[in-house]
Amino acid sequence: DDQLEAADTSTTLPDDWDDQLEAAEEAQDTAQLLEMVTTCTTNGGNDEWTDATESSLDALFRIVKQGKTNDKMGVMIQTVYNALQAWQEEEAIVEVAVACWGTLAHQVATRDDKDESLDLPSSLDLSLLVTIMESFPDESTIQEQACLAVEGLALAHTPWKTALQALESTLKPQLQAAQNERINNERNKAYPGRAAQALDISLS
Repeated sequence: DDQLEAADTSTTLPDDWDDQLEAAEEAQDTAQLLEMVTTCTTNGGNDEWTDATESSLDALFRIVKQGKTNDKMGVMIQTVYNALQAWQEEEAIVEVAVACWGTLAHQVATRDDKDESLDLPSSLDLSLLVTIMESFPDESTIQEQACLAVEGLALAHTPWKTALQALESTLKPQLQAAQNERINNERNKAYPGRAAQALDISLS
């Protein structure tokens, strides 16, 4: 049954998708937005779903930036990660997904109860961030957001920090390149250093 359901989801984009999305965002229905992003993820790589995926993640990101995440942060982080993994070759989707992921991580980092009540996923393959930074060297915004995501993830959850530290040999050169060449905004060139500091590594 699960296989049949998965097969059924990778079909035609519903005509009323935008209406559903608008209604879910207006109602601040986080569960519905997460379900819609998950549907987009099952259609990863299907060109028909590209715009729908970007707009769904944009809507979710707007809710996240308002702090309307409550106790769903663990599920949100996993959902956004899944979308990023499925659509990692699509620049516009990567940009919003990494920004959303990083913002969620920073929000988790500020909570005192993060380890007890949020049910944070510990099995994320964080080498995805290295892949993203390698794949979009000329996209300054993606480089910035990836650095902020590294910082947020490292500060939010010890298993994530440990996993990122284990990637130092591949992650550190990406952070150095972001600092020295890829990030254009002078103020934002501090982001790679902040990421390194959160991981207790040096970029010098």
